[in-house]
Amino acid sequence: IKATVERLAPEYGLDPNLIAALIRQESGFNRRAVSPVGAAGLMQLMPGTAKELGVQDVFDIEQNIRGGMGYLQKLMQQVLSTKEVLPEFDLKLEQQLYLNFVPSDQFQ
Repeated sequence: IKATVERLAPEYGLDPNLIAALIRQESGFNRRAVSPVGAAGLMQLMPGTAKELGVQDVFDIEQNIRGGMGYLQKLMQQVLSTKEVLPEFDLKLEQQLYLNFVPSDQFQ
């Protein structure tokens, strides 16, 4: 997961630490995570969003991360502010304070 995030983040102009924090929050680094409302994979993509982003297999690490980064990039372009975008990923305010810290044992 870590290598994929670090490889893809520059393509989307995103900070790998931000993506790691989102993955930790959304799925706990569980690539098979599924929410009660149907969001799936590392970045918890909804089926319609995944389809729109060209993600064919939400449980594929690279496809899910690429889709999530594409979605985040799209949101950031629309609102031009990370602080306005992060709630779209259901982060709580106090969790935003820790975005730059992901314990290395959790980010593999």
